[in-house]
Amino acid sequence: MGVRSIPDLVGLRFSHLIVIEYAGFRGWKCLCDCGKFVLSPNAGLLKGRAKSCGCARGEKHKKHGLCLTSEYKSWTGMIGRCYNAKSPNYSDYGARGIRVSPVWRHDFEKFLSDVGHRPSPKHSIDRYPDNNGDYKPGNVRWATSTQQNRNKRSNTNHTYNGITMTAHEWAKSLGLAKSDAIAWRLKNGWTLQEALTHGSWGMKHK
Repeated sequence: MGVRSIPDLVGLRFSHLIVIEYAGFRGWKCLCDCGKFVLSPNAGLLKGRAKSCGCARGEKHKKHGLCLTSEYKSWTGMIGRCYNAKSPNYSDYGARGIRVSPVWRHDFEKFLSDVGHRPSPKHSIDRYPDNNGDYKPGNVRWATSTQQNRNKRSNTNHTYNGITMTAHEWAKSLGLAKSDAIAWRLKNGWTLQEALTHGSWGMKHK
């Protein structure tokens, strides 16, 4: 008989439990919503028998009381896309080698202390200033969709007079009618200064 494959449960939620890592023959290391770590067997999770560390049965108070907050959901989502191969976004994170700092991966309260509360519903977790780096202290912020779009790997930023923006943002800030005006100029051999100081769309002044 062949060796039975074990499904990857990292990052998945089972009632009050979030799977953190595989613990070998002992099962899976899980983080309960109350803040306590517990080992749960594979069958217990998949068959619905393991639902908490035991606090749900004993009606104990939760450690941090934030398991239903958007910050907690962002934290578990961050772990899932870095360690769960079944996550829809795994190819852009875990498959590229992006990891979560050990001081955050097993400690939501430490993560919240370092990053702070989400400023508004429009903000989400963003790796910054190194968008190719890990989720770790000093490289994570709450950002708006506009800030995140600016921080994409595919973007090229241009700095002029101490201000850094994408070509699209420069065109918008200069009031140019065409959003791709700056990108077109740079692609056609203009220097950055020429591209940013020539007001209208068209040929350079001779």
